[in-house]
Amino acid sequence: MSKLKPWLELKNIDAYVQNTKIFSNLNLSLYYNENVIILGPNGAGKTTLVKLIDKTIYPVIKNNSYLRFFDQKNISLWEVRSQIGFVSKEISNRIPHNASGIEVISSGFLGRNSLRNSHPIDKVQNQIVHEIMQMLSIVHLGVACYGSLSDGEKRILIIARALINNPQILVLDEPLINLDIRSRFQILNILGKLYHQNTTIIQVTHDLDNISKKITRVLLLKGGKIIKDGSPNQCLKSDILSKVYETPIEVISTKDFYKVLPLQSYSD
Repeated sequence: MSKLKPWLELKNIDAYVQNTKIFSNLNLSLYYNENVIILGPNGAGKTTLVKLIDKTIYPVIKNNSYLRFFDQKNISLWEVRSQIGFVSKEISNRIPHNASGIEVISSGFLGRNSLRNSHPIDKVQNQIVHEIMQMLSIVHLGVACYGSLSDGEKRILIIARALINNPQILVLDEPLINLDIRSRFQILNILGKLYHQNTTIIQVTHDLDNISKKITRVLLLKGGKIIKDGSPNQCLKSDILSKVYETPIEVISTKDFYKVLPLQSYSD
């Protein structure tokens, strides 16, 4: 990892959510051209880490501490969001129900929730929107009303929105949460396409069902601390995950995914 160039550096970071301290002296660097999955039980600090990256929360200012993006300590919110695409349930919840699919995707150009009542996108931007819709096989969602779509279709539109500025980094916070099997497979197929396009992907999840083998690094969080940081072979082990999640589990390796199964048997 040391030979790669970091796009994000956190040094001695303290962070609070409301009045609760989540991180204390957190040190972490994330690098270009590595695909990271961040795992951990509820309350581990996964979503707080995403909020630090998308600058919806800020670390405590103290000596010998910094949060650096793209080798810069002082970077605007717009610069961050023009170079990093974000997919989260919070973004989805802010989209107006009456927005069309094209409006949802196009809103990524200005970081707004919808382009309604604002200047229309130009021809170049319109072409980009349609290219992304074709790549993700969602042309049919262009005129659909956002509020009428399934959770899976909404999630795909938010992914398309995140890709609109051709970001160097894509950060996904629980991309498979609350989706049915069909929608989960659609999202996994899209992520597979993005891995093949050499997009640097950071995926935050508590879902251990389908961890892609395109992942090159695993961060295990618990109680606001990094418990383990390394390759999938180092981290995705039955004994390690059983300890992190405090339940006996077994890691199964398939052709394309790592899967986790419970070791306990449950009866009625």
